[in-house]
Formats: sequence, structure tokens, C-alpha cells
Amino acid sequence: MDTERDDSDSVVNMEDVLNWTARMTVEDNGCSERVGIIKSILYHMTSAELKLIPSILSHAKGRMTKLETKWREVRSGELGMDMVAPAPAEIALSIPEKSIVPYPTPFEFREMIKFQGWWKKFKKEDFLGFDVEFVEILGNIAHDVHKAGIVGVWKNEQVYLHQQVKWDRTKVKITPFSIKLNGITYDSLNTGLDFTEMKSKISNLFNKKIILTVGGNKDFRSLDLDANEFNTFDLQSFYNRTDPNNPAQQQGMSLRDIMFYHFKSDCQKGVHSALQDARNTHTCFFGGYVQDKRFWNNDGLKDICFNDVVNLNS
Repeated sequence: MDTERDDSDSVVNMEDVLNWTARMTVEDNGCSERVGIIKSILYHMTSAELKLIPSILSHAKGRMTKLETKWREVRSGELGMDMVAPAPAEIALSIPEKSIVPYPTPFEFREMIKFQGWWKKFKKEDFLGFDVEFVEILGNIAHDVHKAGIVGVWKNEQVYLHQQVKWDRTKVKITPFSIKLNGITYDSLNTGLDFTEMKSKISNLFNKKIILTVGGNKDFRSLDLDANEFNTFDLQSFYNRTDPNNPAQQQGMSLRDIMFYHFKSDCQKGVHSALQDARNTHTCFFGGYVQDKRFWNNDGLKDICFNDVVNLNS
């Protein structure tokens, strides 16, 4: 039986599809799959809707051309900027006092980070290290059973946020192992912000900021947030090595191993701290990634395999 289409529902579904395709990368065959889904959408459009496509494509192409031109100018030195990664003492000087470019959307940001020196277009205060320690929710049959227990955010050599999330002790599972891992106890759950308050607070704090993480998707999900809705830079996406259990696959390195690789310091010997991990993530970005010229060639970003790096978690 034919039913009348609900336009409001169609808009929501269309946005979901487009957001999903925008999150995909070339490494995930995103290009071919993205084109395929767009073809399917076009096939089902009305004649009136199809007439709008040329104008939409023209605007989209113009925006991406301007973005690519802007960053190629930076790479080629046309703006008079040195694209060589700075020495440790020069890091602070390489970050401007005021952001040079208009603040990008998450989609634009994911394009920006493909170009060397992209971080020089933002002030250092724009970068926040982010980490979460989790609690296990009882009776949760959903995919994610872990929710935020303690949230840490580090900004420019100072604490930006370090706060407990309040939970009903009858709804969470605390074990001797989890206490040893992150220090969260039943008593400590009596204080802090309610979950919904913390979620709202983080969303506001992260507005017009660049969020530095290591494996941060789970941290965002623990607050019922989506990392792709923020300008998220996940170091784990750039530090990869062969998976010992599946040599055909690559796996991202842990914060512990990235920190040890750059600074020969084991940052997670004892109880994990969300704030300390957020600070170390911030440090690994400015003291490690920013300075490692091997990430770049004349064509932009390139992959590096870190198979020779010590695995402290093995």
C-alpha cells in the first residue's frame, strides 16, 4: 500500500546518511561507497529536487577549492611561514595568539588536517587534551556498557576540567580490578555532576575547540556524544603498527606507547588518571606529532608504521 511521504522524516534521514558518508575515509573505501550512496539518493529524487543539484555542486566545489588553495599556499610558503616542524623551545612561538582562519566545521577540519602545518592556523588555547575514566553500567544491554566516571580536560599547561560524574551505586559495577585501574569507588560516585549535566558541560566546553584524544571515540560515546560532531584530532589514527594477532591489519598505538616513544616515559604505571592522560595527550601532540617531520611529504600527510616501537602493554 502506498503511503504519503513525511518530508520532515525524510530530511532527518537524509542528514543521517550524509553525516555517515562524510565520516568515512578513503582508507575505508569511503570514496567509492560515498559515490554509491549519493547515486542511490539521486536516483530517488524528484525532477524538482534534481534541478537544485547543479547549484549545490557548484557551491560545494567552490568551498573545497578555496580550502585546498588556502592550505596549499601555507604548504608552499606563500604566506611566509616555515613549514618545518619546530624544535621544542619554538613550539609556543609557532602557535599564533589569534586563530588565523575562520573556525572550521568538523567536516572542514577533517580536510584541513591533511595539510602540513595546519596547527599553526590556530592559537594554542584552541587545543584541549581530553580523556575519560569509565564505570561499567549494570543491566545495560546496549553496545556500550561503559559510561563516564571521571572526565579530564587539559588546556595550555593548566587544568581545564577534572570532575567526577555522579552515579547511583546500584546501577554501576565496581570491582577490585577497576579500582586498581582508575581509582573510582562506590563512595567517590556520591559526588560530582549528574551525567546529563556533564554531557552538556562538555558539549559547551568543546565548542570552537580542537579536541586532542588517543582512541577518543569511546571517550565521547561514554558521554553519549559523537566525536565526529566536534573538531577531534585522534593521535591514534596516525600512530599505527601491525596487529600481532592479524598481520594483515594495522592497530593504533596506546597513549602509553606514544608517550614512551617520544619521551621514554611510562605514563601509566599505576592508577590511571583522566586528567594526567589528558595532559599527556596534549604533550604528545605538541611535543611529538607536531615535531615529527616523517608524517609529511610533498603531497601532504603520509602513513608511518611504528612496528619498531616498544609495546608496553604486551
